[in-house]
Amino acid sequence: MKFREEVSLYLKEAYSLSENTIKGFGIPKGFQRTGSILILRSNHKLDERIGEACLNIYSWTTGVFQHVSTQTEGRIPKLIYLAGQRNTETIHIENGVKYVLDIEKITFSQGNSNLRKRLINEVNDGENLLDMFAAVGNLSLQPILYKTINFHLIEKQPYTYKFLLKTLKINDVTRGITQNIDCRDITIKNWADRIFMGYHDVNEEHLTSALKALKQNGIIHLHPLVKNHDVSEWIEYYSKIIEANNYSIIDVTSYTVKKFSPGLEHTEIQFKVSSIKA
Repeated sequence: MKFREEVSLYLKEAYSLSENTIKGFGIPKGFQRTGSILILRSNHKLDERIGEACLNIYSWTTGVFQHVSTQTEGRIPKLIYLAGQRNTETIHIENGVKYVLDIEKITFSQGNSNLRKRLINEVNDGENLLDMFAAVGNLSLQPILYKTINFHLIEKQPYTYKFLLKTLKINDVTRGITQNIDCRDITIKNWADRIFMGYHDVNEEHLTSALKALKQNGIIHLHPLVKNHDVSEWIEYYSKIIEANNYSIIDVTSYTVKKFSPGLEHTEIQFKVSSIKA
């Protein structure tokens, strides 16, 4: 039975609600499980009885929250409590990797799970990996654990950085470098073979800092929000910055990660570049 049907049946039986009343609740089609917390997405306030239904249907659930939006550069989720425990800290496990999270203050998208698996295959043993928007290792942790690489993780938000350190510790990661700074303030030069930039609004200053940290040859992963499947505008924007910093573009590839909102897609664009200063 599908999620919406299960919840509707529970509401009908537990609260003696009519089908028309339940239909008016606007029950989402599905949910996101993050650790022991169940998250529902909707732009309108959901009835708390939907949360109670989820608690009773899914025995693993400790708390139910509604995700309304994500705000600011720090990608802070806006949540509404619906049912169960109010504790928002949890440990989420994906592909054998543990992520320590506070869902109220740290964004972790399960819609990126296929991206994370693909990155394991793309990162090569022996590489130097720089993650400029690390969060809790959202993109970089699985390559760190499943490949033999050197890594440098940067996370600007002090609260998120604490959870990054907790995540590394719980996964027994004792090597590598972490910094709680703005990635535009990095001082490393000519070090990275590959750079992850998992922030939708990377600007010229961010990308220029990345290029300074890149070796003569390297790959940069960018994550813009693309309108109507057309990546050309973003490729042109990034290309101008790359070429202005004396790098030539060897290859460009793009992948649709997931639908972000109506008319917008989270897209990954990879630039393979080479310095023309040598």
